[in-house]
Amino acid sequence: MADICPNFLPYCLFCMKKKLIYGLMGLLLCFGVIYGGSYLYMHPINVKSVLAAHHLLPEPERLTELYFEDHQNLGKTFTDLHSYSFSFTIHNLEYKDFTYEYEVRSIDEFGFSLLDKNSITLKHDEYRTIPISFKTLVVKTNRFEVEVNILNKKQAIHFWMEVEEKKT
Repeated sequence: MADICPNFLPYCLFCMKKKLIYGLMGLLLCFGVIYGGSYLYMHPINVKSVLAAHHLLPEPERLTELYFEDHQNLGKTFTDLHSYSFSFTIHNLEYKDFTYEYEVRSIDEFGFSLLDKNSITLKHDEYRTIPISFKTLVVKTNRFEVEVNILNKKQAIHFWMEVEEKKT
């Protein structure tokens, strides 16, 4: 079906302009698609970096694993003047080198005692097992918590110990 001029003229200037504009718009669209496609094909790194900068690509999950070694055999009871030891592991999955500041505390209803405080630097996918040994002279309560806290990650694990009565 032929376009009919609103003015019913065979060669209407208005209709010819309209067809020319539509033709140029189609030509520009084709040129843009061809040029843009070839640019994306030849420069994939630039596109990837832009997508990554806007967080549009999948990113690895960054995390730190913190756990007790031999957790099923952590002591349940504690006696005055008895030495007790355990170990915990820090596993760096942050995809970069990271310095962990940690502290180990015993906590009871009267406050806490600092058992160890240190820092350790780990590379990505590196882990370190840290042994802790402590002895207390006086236990003021029947139950206390032993807590390992990574200060700069706000991540902590803990276990509870019951104080065993002295047998005389």
